[in-house]
Amino acid sequence: MKKSIGLIGLVCFLFVGCNPKPTTEVINRTFDKTMKEAELAETEQVPTVSKREDFLKKLDKIEQSLAEFDQVLENGTTVELKQAQGEIFKRWDKVLNEIYQALEEQLSPSDMEKLREEQREWIKYRDDTAREAAAKYEGGTMESLEYISVQAGLTKERCYELVDRYME
Repeated sequence: MKKSIGLIGLVCFLFVGCNPKPTTEVINRTFDKTMKEAELAETEQVPTVSKREDFLKKLDKIEQSLAEFDQVLENGTTVELKQAQGEIFKRWDKVLNEIYQALEEQLSPSDMEKLREEQREWIKYRDDTAREAAAKYEGGTMESLEYISVQAGLTKERCYELVDRYME
């Protein structure tokens, strides 16, 4: 019986000695290797997308998102049309401001000052053009709809213009 217990003890000792658990050294080597691979992957040349490409994709997504208004724009009441055009204008105006902020980071101070002046003139042009277009409906329910619709369209055009002309 003592021999059996001794033999069982010896077998257990051998199993413990052959434990497949990795040692701290093995774990550290594996960790170091993994970290080196991760560092190499970070330093590999991944093609970067330019700000211009980023914004063109963003503008495309906005275009696609506006499809949600198609039904209203085709069959909506005047109130629904005004709400839809207001939302469309809001989305284009928001991205226009994002583009403008990105250009502030990119352009030199003198170029940015020129753009500021150009933008002030463009805002006046946008509003004057919208007023003129809406004037043909003066006093009617379509006046404000035409105004916001023209503003939305011109703002969309301005987004593309700024990205095409200035964005790197």
